Amino acid sequence: KRSSFEKAHGKNEFYLGEKDATGAVEIGVEGDAMGSNYKVRGQQICQVNRVMGPVAFTINTQDSLDTGEGYISTKYNAVFRNPNTDELRGKSEFEETYENVDGYYLPTREVVYSIDEGGKKTTTEFSFDKIELLEPATV
Repeated sequence: KRSSFEKAHGKNEFYLGEKDATGAVEIGVEGDAMGSNYKVRGQQICQVNRVMGPVAFTINTQDSLDTGEGYISTKYNAVFRNPNTDELRGKSEFEETYENVDGYYLPTREVVYSIDEGGKKTTTEFSFDKIELLEPATV
């Protein structure tokens, strides 16, 4: 479900933080119930930090696809921690491939490498073929 930026973030205040060694600039958010903050490098969000209930997570974008109208993350990782103790709960790395179908970028492959809090490693691969747009329904 999409909502306008004003509706979603109108009550929040944003501030610029420090620039890190990679050139990414922190964007902090005051008033956000999830304690979000971001890092932006160039025109792309390269890191998202949030707390959702019993889990804090960080998503780091490592590579992306420039569609000409925006960017789609194609390689990223997610680190999950206990927000109170900072104890590692798990980590996943994602590699995704997209195909341009009539101007829409649709996923064709995703590989997820996960490590749970006990150290167990899992690899899951999804492949999508016969990708096509559906005709709009008549209402």
